[in-house]
Amino acid sequence: MGVDPQPALLDEIRARPDDDGPRLVFADVLSERGDPWGELIVAGCELARLAREGVIDAERRRGLAKRCRAIHQERWRERTLTCNARLDRGFCASVDVARDEVSRVEGYEFAVLREVKQRVSTVGLSALAEWPLLRHVDRLVLRGADGHRYDPSTPRWAEEHSARTSALAQIARRTRSSSVEINRGYLDGEELYHLATSALRESVKRYAVVGSPRAAADVDWPALETLELVALQLTGADIERTLRRPELASLTALDVSSNAFGEGGMRAILDRALSNLRALRIMNTEQDAIALTALARSSLVRRLEALAVGEERADPSSRSLSAVAEAAEQLVELVVDQRSLNEAGAAEIVRRLRGPLRKLRLRGGQHGLSIVTALVNNEALRGLRWLDLSGQPIVHAAAALLARAELPALEWLDLSDCRLRRESVFALACSPTLPRKVALRLHDNGSGPESLSGPLLARFHDVRF
Repeated sequence: MGVDPQPALLDEIRARPDDDGPRLVFADVLSERGDPWGELIVAGCELARLAREGVIDAERRRGLAKRCRAIHQERWRERTLTCNARLDRGFCASVDVARDEVSRVEGYEFAVLREVKQRVSTVGLSALAEWPLLRHVDRLVLRGADGHRYDPSTPRWAEEHSARTSALAQIARRTRSSSVEINRGYLDGEELYHLATSALRESVKRYAVVGSPRAAADVDWPALETLELVALQLTGADIERTLRRPELASLTALDVSSNAFGEGGMRAILDRALSNLRALRIMNTEQDAIALTALARSSLVRRLEALAVGEERADPSSRSLSAVAEAAEQLVELVVDQRSLNEAGAAEIVRRLRGPLRKLRLRGGQHGLSIVTALVNNEALRGLRWLDLSGQPIVHAAAALLARAELPALEWLDLSDCRLRRESVFALACSPTLPRKVALRLHDNGSGPESLSGPLLARFHDVRF
């Protein structure tokens, strides 16, 4: 890595993140001085253009992607970087680092970096606190350090606890991230409290916590729009106490999945009457038919634009799930993951759907034929853009019917782990109606899909096996 060429141009790229123009000018500067990263930027912009325009040119797309990977990997070898990075039109948009490697994440490749993911450790947090690019980060993700929990009984616990607390305070001062996610980061209650009372409370709009102490639910951030409290062992009383905070009145999205709070928690959500709430995820919260019927009869469900429901242990009736689906007349996105559903129950949910649905994830039933039949016959679903039927058997008759479906807006179709037979995959490859722009996912279906890679890649914009 040399000195960044034309810093002013990098500032322009940051200021105009959706415009390819400044990126391509910068690519010319790099290419003129013999830097292959300029070629990567050009190739990345071209890949994005092909995707935007729905151009089906599998050979060209594979060639561009292969060249991008080769340049990327060579640059990482030159700089001895091991971090994972997601590229967006030639620049790293997100980076996943371990421990103190963040100190070496620098240079023009990271000029538009907006997200950093890091494993929580004393060394890593201290390095992150001193990292020059931290001020540009908009999304901060702290994750568990390889399953390690800090044990207060160990000799160095007090010293490391103090260092982590100090580092978190410095991170909170130096960044104005709008999204903070702690995914099994194993921060204790005191550390979470310091974070929750830091200057971040003025900028954070999304706060997501997975697998942490219940203290993580004690937030009163005035700018918060999205709150995700997943797998915290929250009770109905915890949900009620958290939602009672007046600062949360502006919430537009709430995810309290994987907390067994049952009907008491549902009652707390409905009683709070969050007037701005438009997205609700209550997966695996032990909701029975009574609780879901209460949701179906509430004013909240009629405002929701996104809803995710489903249980592993509890068994709400298909009738109550259907009532929710029908009552949620403004839904744009729906996830139903209920393994105990029979074929008729799953199909009834699809038949009862109405409104401007654009994204549907459904898991239930035994063979998929009734589900697909209900889907293609429901006029309200003609505008679907994203359909996920993964993780359940799809018999050939269902796959063949889906291949003839009139879904002109469809952009994403996930049929992973559906036990598809080769003839079913061939029917999809020969579809006369599915849009060519569809991104098709066929993971975990045996060797059948890969044996038809040629026809599939020629037919659809993007296919992954």
